[in-house]
Amino acid sequence: MWIDGRVVGEAPLTMRDLRPGVHQVRVAEEGYAPADLTLEIPEGTSPPPLLFVLAPLHTPTEIFSDPAVTVDGRPIGTTPIEKLTLGPGPHTIRPPFPTAKPAVEGNLVDLDDSVRPPRLIAGERAPYPKEARRLRLQGTVLVEVIVDEKGVPHDARVLQSAGAALDEAVIEAVYKFRYDPATKRGVRVKVRQTYSQTFSP
Repeated sequence: MWIDGRVVGEAPLTMRDLRPGVHQVRVAEEGYAPADLTLEIPEGTSPPPLLFVLAPLHTPTEIFSDPAVTVDGRPIGTTPIEKLTLGPGPHTIRPPFPTAKPAVEGNLVDLDDSVRPPRLIAGERAPYPKEARRLRLQGTVLVEVIVDEKGVPHDARVLQSAGAALDEAVIEAVYKFRYDPATKRGVRVKVRQTYSQTFSP
């Protein structure tokens, strides 16, 4: 953990020694989404407790098959594949196909040139949580969701955190979004979509 650019140790730790004023907090661990947060401690008040929940960016996976395989439509080489790192969420693992497979409604596909991305048609930005506003918390939250063939977001995960309070506000808002779904050759499909929101008092 870093506070105001100085390494102060590992969480959990006390913040009682912080003086009034604006402070920058960063929490990082290899393999997890980092958290960056700015807070202001008013004169005559005690520093608030801060909660950070770091989301894993990857999951170790082992694959054994014959012949070679693809993951989410991308070829990854011959087997056995013992050290493949996958992000949390659903994945499609199958042998490669000799020719392009026709698009199937509801399949999870990569956002490439053959895919028209989803278009947001309903939903609002996350409101600034009252407690976060009182503490003048600042930061940017980046989340990834899977937008299904009906335009509904699922499986939100944090790629960049600004602390649990702001992360939760963004995730709650994103689950209320509705999209005109992505299409591949005219067929509605699932895709991964990112959303970013910055909070500043």
